[in-house]
Amino acid sequence: MKQSFIAAVEEFHSYFQKDKKEQFVGTFEKLAQVRALQKINGINLSPELEYFYSRYEPDFVFGYLTISFTSYSRLSSRQKGYEDSLNSGWTIFADMDDDPIVGNNNIRGTEILAAIEGISYYTIAPSLEKFVILCQILLETEIDNKAHEPDSEKDFEAYLEHHNKVVRSDFLSRANKLINPEHLSNLEHFFYS
Repeated sequence: MKQSFIAAVEEFHSYFQKDKKEQFVGTFEKLAQVRALQKINGINLSPELEYFYSRYEPDFVFGYLTISFTSYSRLSSRQKGYEDSLNSGWTIFADMDDDPIVGNNNIRGTEILAAIEGISYYTIAPSLEKFVILCQILLETEIDNKAHEPDSEKDFEAYLEHHNKVVRSDFLSRANKLINPEHLSNLEHFFYS
């Protein structure tokens, strides 16, 4: 297991524990002991996803874009309805507004793909490590821009415009330093279409 992946997951988890709990709903627990994962019928995990689920219990939604991580106990049910569109070795481990985010367990590092309505999958991050870092960047960007955010209850259109222009631009600028232009374009399409 790459140390940089382990560090990225630990930093992402730590970030949630530092007074950011108002930014997410659910739990993101680091387990006290490494958990032996029970085999789930039809699901094979990459070494990265296996590491993640054996040490953490993610069951949370975060951010304006409502990205949701699926708990290990719900992985099997999360695949339902997408069996025909998933290639062998793919596992839905997260989603954005019910649009699947998939780990390609056949690619070293666990390439991350996404599809609007589960129709056409495209790569949004070259690895689970980069995806975790992108999630943290997204959360940091939202928090950094919160002070300038219009009140959603007073002016919802101004609030939406702020997120669709200011936060989007800031996030994509930061993400551009991490992933290649094709993945960035795919990520922008998935997050902001």
